[in-house]
Amino acid sequence: MDKYVEKTGPKHREFQLCESGLHIHPQYPHLGATPDAMVECECHGKGVVEVKCPYCHRDKTPSEAAMQDKRFCLKGDSNNLHLDENHPYYYQVQAQMHLTERRYCDFVVYTNMSEGMHIERIYPNMQFIEELIEKVTKFFVSGILPELVGNWFTRPQQANVNDADDTEDTTLICYCRSSDRQQKLVECTIPTCTIKTFHLDCLKLKRVRNPWKCPDCRKK
Repeated sequence: MDKYVEKTGPKHREFQLCESGLHIHPQYPHLGATPDAMVECECHGKGVVEVKCPYCHRDKTPSEAAMQDKRFCLKGDSNNLHLDENHPYYYQVQAQMHLTERRYCDFVVYTNMSEGMHIERIYPNMQFIEELIEKVTKFFVSGILPELVGNWFTRPQQANVNDADDTEDTTLICYCRSSDRQQKLVECTIPTCTIKTFHLDCLKLKRVRNPWKCPDCRKK
């Protein structure tokens, strides 16, 4: 970071740099950003700084690494070196700018060589970030949230009630398909629920709020 300040600071009026923690946008509480630093100057306003120091390329310049490593975050040659828009780092800096509401990101690649620093100013790509947030939010709602609130993927295996024969014991309850009603129970409020009664321990919950719907009915 000192090398970045040394090279960039003199080019701007009232240049300031400070540490950054976790930033959570109120509109997207399930997303967070942790830039390496926050930067500000009179001539360009407020931005963020993200620094990468690829140890595997410590003996190369960034342009040499770009030409020799197809997976490197930078593309091009020494005259036209830029962050690959298909690389995860591009997704990262776009999210950082959007969640911190900053105007730009100074993306820095440092390889510890005399010519081993690449500084690139990246600006928000609104179409890209809107599509990205939509996809991430869908993944959170369908993949992460069900596990957090109902252990959707790690709970005991559900019995397939559609394949049950006429001799099935109708006193069996919950995903564990036992008759134990001594544990704490909760009822699904959906009339068409095929299980209806659940053990709180099997759901790995301590309490629920009424009206409550089981994970299967919520998914449907």
